[in-house]
Amino acid sequence: MQEKSFGEDMSAEIRSVKSITRDPNFMLILGGAALWFFGYYIILFSPIFIVAGFTLTLYATSVTAPKRPLDGAWVGAGIGIIIYIVGEFIKDILVIQLLYPALTVTGSTLILFFITAIAVQR
Repeated sequence: MQEKSFGEDMSAEIRSVKSITRDPNFMLILGGAALWFFGYYIILFSPIFIVAGFTLTLYATSVTAPKRPLDGAWVGAGIGIIIYIVGEFIKDILVIQLLYPALTVTGSTLILFFITAIAVQR
């Protein structure tokens, strides 16, 4: 039984997160996340943009979920959860609270991308 080195584990984790860029719906996912992100800054129609962006991101991540490999799905979902939690913690800090929408949308998009594949295939 051969042990893995630290570099080999890291490359597997990086490959799992990079799999989002190789998805056929990557541009649709990116567009939905951008719409979702800008919804936090558009004052009048904020709920419409946030819900539309979330819905587009959810749809785009679910379409290819049955064909997506599950090699690093738990690692990618874990990274998304950590990014989301960090975003939630900094939303009350005055100096860096502008990062809150970026971190929560990024973390939520990673969670949606990886968890939908796990949910559909398991």
